[in-house]
Amino acid sequence: MHQGHVICITERTNDNRDQRPDTPRVILRFTNRKHKIALLKEWKKLKGTDVYLNEHLVKRNANIAKEARDLRKNKKIQQTWTRNCKVFIKLNGDTPEEAKVMVIRSIEELGKY
Repeated sequence: MHQGHVICITERTNDNRDQRPDTPRVILRFTNRKHKIALLKEWKKLKGTDVYLNEHLVKRNANIAKEARDLRKNKKIQQTWTRNCKVFIKLNGDTPEEAKVMVIRSIEELGKY
C-alpha cells in the first residue's frame, strides 16, 4: 500500500436503525490509528453540519457509553465522551477536584452516579 493513503476502505451502509433513511452512513477504516485520532480531534469543526463522527465500540463499551449519556441527560454527570475506544465521564462539581475525569470500564462503575 502506498504510504500516502490515510483511508484504506470506505463502505456505505443502509442501517435500518437509522432514523433518517435518506441519509446514508459511511464507514471509514484508517490505515493507522494516528489518522483516526487526528480526524476525531477535529469533530468540533463539524458542528452545525449533517456530519457526525462516532468511534466503533465493542458492544460492552457501547452499552457503557449509552448509560453514561443517559446519566448526562439526567444531569447526574457533567459530560461523557469516548476516545481510543474508552468511555470517559466528567463528574459534576464546582471545583476542579470535584469535577474530575474518570475512565469507566464497567456498567457497575456508573451505578455510583
